[in-house]
Amino acid sequence: MPGTRGDTPLAADILNLMMRQSVAVVALGLLVGLGAALLTTGALSGYLFGIAPNDPLTLVTVVLVLAGVALLAGYVPARRATALDPVESMRSE
Repeated sequence: MPGTRGDTPLAADILNLMMRQSVAVVALGLLVGLGAALLTTGALSGYLFGIAPNDPLTLVTVVLVLAGVALLAGYVPARRATALDPVESMRSE
């Protein structure tokens, strides 16, 4: 089992851990944001021009774009963390 009794975690383990955390935060944010968007469409419908307040194509597109950007924002630092030597990181602190 990586990470126990002196074993150093593998790069894949670090990437997997960080991406799981990122996915959880992104999923929660998307659910809350989508719920808020659906609840406020009535109040904001006067500001929408050319689309219906609950246009499924727009909602799906926005969710996919935001999810992609958020996952990329989690992947880049996770990938950089895999390049670090854990012993050197602990020694510098």
